[in-house]
Amino acid sequence: MPVSNQTTISNDHTGLAKLISPGGRMGLLLMTLLAWIVFAPFLSNVVLLSAFMIIVILAAVATVATTRRSIIIAILLGAAPFVLSSFSVAGYMRADPVRNFLILLFFVYIISLMLRHILDVRVVGTEIMYGAIACYLLIGILWMMVHLLIDNYAPGSYSASSGSPLESYDYLYFSLVTLTTLGYGDITPTTQFAKGITLLEAISGVFYMGLIISRLVSLGKGDVRVTPA
Repeated sequence: MPVSNQTTISNDHTGLAKLISPGGRMGLLLMTLLAWIVFAPFLSNVVLLSAFMIIVILAAVATVATTRRSIIIAILLGAAPFVLSSFSVAGYMRADPVRNFLILLFFVYIISLMLRHILDVRVVGTEIMYGAIACYLLIGILWMMVHLLIDNYAPGSYSASSGSPLESYDYLYFSLVTLTTLGYGDITPTTQFAKGITLLEAISGVFYMGLIISRLVSLGKGDVRVTPA
């Protein structure tokens, strides 16, 4: 006897309750990321930029860290970079590369949690689509941290056609332009290693859109049926 769509949706919603309740967490994370991308260029103050990054980290933790263990790991990874920044300001150590590496680890962890949730769904709703888009932007931020780390350890690995030194936001711009395969050419990698990393980012963007988003669209249309384990 066929099972009604209403019953299927109800069962899957219960399975995702911890991920998307209270409602709108995925949408909130997406809006936070978009706000950071849009307004970060206008925030020249280091304190304001750090505060905005903290908001992004808190939104990410609140969205995907659903167990005590995942919450503790995410908070520790998210808080550590800013503790190191305080030492850097105090002059005790040069914390930039270490801070960037810890932020990189944080986004790796958050993205892994988000992908696990997204790939586990059997019924696609608005929140999951918000989450898939937010995850795509987080991948862009992850690659931004990779480019920053490369330039930390090998200065001059990236150059602007204008000849001006690159700011932190330039790496985010370069990362998202690469991830979406737009490739304007105003910022370019100059070393073989940086070029290879840039190619990997472009490939990851194509695979994400081709595999993850297309799968969710197929689930939304009912073209794919996933049997629960």
